[in-house]
Amino acid sequence: MDAVADSIVVTSEDACPRDSSTRKSDRPRKPTTKGMENLSGNVGIVMQALIREVRDETMTQMAKAQQETVKEITTSHERIIEILWNAWKKEHEPLQAQTVDEIKRIHEKLDTLAQRAVAGSAQANPRQLFADIACMPPTEGQNGGVRGPEPVSSPAPPLSSSGEELFCTIDISGAGNDDSNKAQIGEATRHSFAKKRRDAADVRSEDITMDNANQQSQCACHAEDGTNHSVEHVDCDRCEEMSTRLQVYQLNVRKNEKVLLSMMNDKDLRDYAALAVAEPWACTIEGQVMTAPNHHRNWTKMIPTKTREPRVSRWPIRSMLWIRRDLEAEQIPIPSSDLTGAIIRFPERDVLVVSVYVEGRNEQALEAATGQLRTAIAEFRNGSGRRTDVILVGDFNRHDTLWGGDEVTGRRQGEAGPIIELMGEHGLHSLLPRGTKTWEGPGGRTSTIDLVLASTELAGEMTSCGIHPTEHGSDHRAIRTEFDTTPPERTPSERLLFKNAPWLEIKERVRTKLEALPCGGTVQAQTDRLMSVVLDAINDLVPRAKPSPYAKRWWTTDLTRLRRMYTYWRNQARACRRRGREAADLEQKAREAAKEYHDAIRRQKKAHWDSFLEDGANIWQSAKYLSPGGEAMGDKIPPLKRRDGTTTTDKVEQAEELLSVFFPPLPAVIEDEERRPAQREIAMPELTPEEVEEKVMAAKAWKAPGEDGLPAIVWKQLWPVVGGRVLLLFRTSLRDGELPGQWRSAKIIPLKKPGKDNYKVAKAWRPISLLSTLGKILEAVIADRIS
Repeated sequence: MDAVADSIVVTSEDACPRDSSTRKSDRPRKPTTKGMENLSGNVGIVMQALIREVRDETMTQMAKAQQETVKEITTSHERIIEILWNAWKKEHEPLQAQTVDEIKRIHEKLDTLAQRAVAGSAQANPRQLFADIACMPPTEGQNGGVRGPEPVSSPAPPLSSSGEELFCTIDISGAGNDDSNKAQIGEATRHSFAKKRRDAADVRSEDITMDNANQQSQCACHAEDGTNHSVEHVDCDRCEEMSTRLQVYQLNVRKNEKVLLSMMNDKDLRDYAALAVAEPWACTIEGQVMTAPNHHRNWTKMIPTKTREPRVSRWPIRSMLWIRRDLEAEQIPIPSSDLTGAIIRFPERDVLVVSVYVEGRNEQALEAATGQLRTAIAEFRNGSGRRTDVILVGDFNRHDTLWGGDEVTGRRQGEAGPIIELMGEHGLHSLLPRGTKTWEGPGGRTSTIDLVLASTELAGEMTSCGIHPTEHGSDHRAIRTEFDTTPPERTPSERLLFKNAPWLEIKERVRTKLEALPCGGTVQAQTDRLMSVVLDAINDLVPRAKPSPYAKRWWTTDLTRLRRMYTYWRNQARACRRRGREAADLEQKAREAAKEYHDAIRRQKKAHWDSFLEDGANIWQSAKYLSPGGEAMGDKIPPLKRRDGTTTTDKVEQAEELLSVFFPPLPAVIEDEERRPAQREIAMPELTPEEVEEKVMAAKAWKAPGEDGLPAIVWKQLWPVVGGRVLLLFRTSLRDGELPGQWRSAKIIPLKKPGKDNYKVAKAWRPISLLSTLGKILEAVIADRIS
């Protein structure tokens, strides 16, 4: 303000000069009107300059403060992650060491028991080989003509000739009298093996106690009389890779977007055949159901064929399925927003998988769900001429001692009556071990309300069914079920990265190979030589694209680490509760880890999306991400309905049906056209190198190629090397009036016709033909001459 005062004084002196000779008094003169205007103008200018200066200084300080705040937050976040990680390692190392010691002691005890058993057996009688037993004829009159071999004192002779008669003996003495009359011998051996395993488990339990060592499959029809007809399985993950078996995963995410995103970015689920989600996060936008995520490169999304109106509920669906994209699957219509069904087709069978959600304490919803499931199963089995299996998974929200164990109170017993009836009608088995807790509520309350129900034959092939070890933040436990059934192997298609191709090296190899080959010959011979050399060089030298990552682009290793830490703390709290100890501190750590994990998911996804939108080149891709999408199956062709009412069953029949519609047969009788006067023949000069090269360079470089997989960029890059050969090939083709086989075959791609209601008929699809780029260049040359 001192500077302002100085300016005012100076301005006043300039505006009102005083002459000392004419001054009548020392009293200050009153400023004139003009002087006041000048004074006001100068004061305004000074004040504006001060305001600008203060504003600039304030903005600078705010920017610095914001940068320091961001830096502090980042440092704090990294420090929190480091502290949690160190705490997890500190807690985990003693537990790991203790586990290793316990496993070592168990192995030592097992080795001691095995050595004693072997020593006792060796003293009692010599060891028998399976070949020795197989050579022994069956004994008539005992157990239906099949009995176990008696001990022998001397080794049996080896197999001497291929014509020797072999017998396989199966001991069914422990199966009971009724079992020997069963139609399938597997039923009898199953009971026999189960009894032997139970006896062995009783002996083993005296020395070693192991949780979840036996997996039981208990049928509902035996629940009333209290009998336990079970099939026990012992699973060893080291014996066989899990990816070679049929696996199904289920989880109720409780409408939590972060839980669903965490599950869909877990790469351990990559090879599962189906992911069944109950109560998914979903919303309705412009009449289309959006989920999180809305698309996934590894999965085909299926949502219920019937959705709830926004005026009824803000959640349009309460179940959904993700089917592995490489599997052949068909969604079946079920008129419910709580049931999603799909038929997965395997080479030897069809499997119906249904994701189920039943509202709790609503008997009408339970009756409706079981009735719709009964109808869907019956239609599925009646409409297929092959072996049919059924898997029902999801949140049934009902209690029963059949799956809940003895802890189910008498007040709750009987509320699952319709489910028991459904199981009895269709021979379904509850695969989850009895008493497994699938829901954990506040205050340590637990219950079994998530079920896995499977048909008899598929239940007999179950190898494991239990809780999945990874936690995602839901109060329901994830369940994984594995069957000894091999799904079709993945056939990943390798994509060539032509943009990273070493063109100089490719040119040199093609030049060297072509110089050693003759130039003349028929059109087909010239084409075969040229294509063989070019394709060999391309396949050997062009790099392949790496497989796309399973997780979304915004997923980071830090999120995976946070998920592991949350899983660890929750498992620690759960183990402490099972031991009957207070776990308030562990529960608090688990809640904090869950909040930190879900907050990190939200922040990372938002930051990545904002960064993605800042690049203007991503505008069309972002619009594609935001589009609700059309059919649940995307661009996959469903089983097509023929004109006679039958349905295609495999890809070969689908292709035949599409071709019959795309290219209908010609009529049996074609009328001759009237003769027209012949026109004067147009002279066709020989092709010149300039016009052929012009069309090669004018072709779109990255347009989809034909069956050879060579886009136009290949011929543009190799033209200095192959130009002479291509020109000779074109001239020979026009001279002889022939086309090579490579140019006469097309790759047909079916595309959906937009706006169709039913894509299960071939007329709802249209074809596009992808031809060889070299043949299309010749067409362009001839078309230019004709025009």
